[in-house]
Amino acid sequence: MSLLSVPAVGWPTLNQRHASVTTRKRIPHRHLTGLLVPLGINTAPLRALFDNLQGVAGLESMLSRLGVVAEVRVGSTAVERAALALDKSIREVKKADWRGNRFKEREVRNAVHSVLGDDGALIDTVFEIVRNQRAY
Repeated sequence: MSLLSVPAVGWPTLNQRHASVTTRKRIPHRHLTGLLVPLGINTAPLRALFDNLQGVAGLESMLSRLGVVAEVRVGSTAVERAALALDKSIREVKKADWRGNRFKEREVRNAVHSVLGDDGALIDTVFEIVRNQRAY
């Protein structure tokens, strides 16, 4: 029996299965504490910023006072807007091999400062998080 005479029984189901896998929608992952992570938080650095900005008091007023605007969907939280604004600001100023270079690190720190304002402890914490993210 040649290969050409073998009936192709399994192909329709395989194609249907492949089509269903490729058309699945992305489902947001649950955080370890049970919080639902928004769909806009879709990279590891964004997730780290989002997770660590949870519970920061006065984040909403801080963002509005500084005029921080992030391109997000309607109904987004202050934490999501802050994480997206930080990510955008950092990616705009970071340069290659910025870790370990005092002047390049200062530019990234100033980008964090421009989003978070004058809270020195929060800026230090977020800067350390950013420094430890490989994607930045």
